[in-house]
Amino acid sequence: MEPTARRFRLLIDRTSSTNADYQDVIKYDPGFTLAIFRAFGRNNPVAESIHSIAHAISMLGIDLVIDSTRRLPVLEELKPNLPHPGIYRCYSRAVHSAWYALHLGQWAGDKNPYEMAIAALLHECGEMALWAHAEQEMQHVQRYVDSGIDRMDAARKVFSFSLEELNLAMAQRWGLPPLTVEALQGFGALEKRPLGVIVANSIAQASEEDWNSQKTLELFELAEEYLNIPADRIAARIHGLTAALAREIHELPLRSTAQDLLQVETRSEAEKAPQPVAKPSPAPKAKKKPQAPAEPSEAEARTAGTLDKESQELLTRIMRQLRDEAGLQRAMFAPLSSEGDTLKVRFMIGGKKDSPLRKFRLDLGQRSLFSILMEKPKGFWLNQENQGKYAPPDPRGAA
Repeated sequence: MEPTARRFRLLIDRTSSTNADYQDVIKYDPGFTLAIFRAFGRNNPVAESIHSIAHAISMLGIDLVIDSTRRLPVLEELKPNLPHPGIYRCYSRAVHSAWYALHLGQWAGDKNPYEMAIAALLHECGEMALWAHAEQEMQHVQRYVDSGIDRMDAARKVFSFSLEELNLAMAQRWGLPPLTVEALQGFGALEKRPLGVIVANSIAQASEEDWNSQKTLELFELAEEYLNIPADRIAARIHGLTAALAREIHELPLRSTAQDLLQVETRSEAEKAPQPVAKPSPAPKAKKKPQAPAEPSEAEARTAGTLDKESQELLTRIMRQLRDEAGLQRAMFAPLSSEGDTLKVRFMIGGKKDSPLRKFRLDLGQRSLFSILMEKPKGFWLNQENQGKYAPPDPRGAA
């Protein structure tokens, strides 16, 4: 970004600049940070833990850093007419994710929370590359998402692979730090540090859409299990962190989600608030508008195997009611290894401490409902005709 490039050039001209000074300038610029760690990966083929941006610069040497970043394009020059295109949105999400990961690590007593922050900042490295080099295709993906299609399904429809798969492939190809790669692998959720990165990124994604959504609130509950801190206190802390970050990045062309916090209302307020009665008003004169990009058709949404927006909202309300009234539990499962041959519960929301489900472990070599769901994402209907084949979901061998 232009502010980063300008401040970095000023530091180069100062003989007293330290690696910590460079880090302070670079840490909120995902693209610049990625360039440094790609340079480190090229010059250090053996994966090595890097504790911070300053650590990476000291290992590379400032001359190599300058040479590796000299030809970096400045986004404001590439996209002068678009103040907030997709890549800025992706950058903003990455910066929020890194900020949350840093503090989740500090609250959890991690020895090096800055390493978690780097992993979160680079978590969507493949998506950043697509926004820079395949913007039209990514806009198509975004239109599908805005129409209610799941993010993973939308990417598969356009690219035939998910953004998560691309992020992992590029992180491995570029030799990014081990924690960055671990947090992108499914079995990483079984380890505390990668899980912290995953939780931070998920909160950044969900809050970007809606601070008061069911998904965001459930992520606060997941963070409660992660930190053993009440969810309402975590929510208050995350809100405070977001406001603090807004003050940190106000000079950058990034959107802060702090402004959306002003619109957040509690669930009780939402239920009690009277609904305004719509009054008829004279129709305004039609104005000519520039042609908007084509929205995905109803048929396209069906072929993507997803629900439309209204159906998704209805399903969300039903799930919320089931949980509130019937005590429905939710569990987070993760594979035990990269081979994905065994599944176990990582976290459970709403369950008792001695619930047998917490000890759940399943061999995925056996054909079951879980082995079906672990394959390529798809819609699956468990009904009377096939339940003999796939049910019960806890077949022999599950502990």
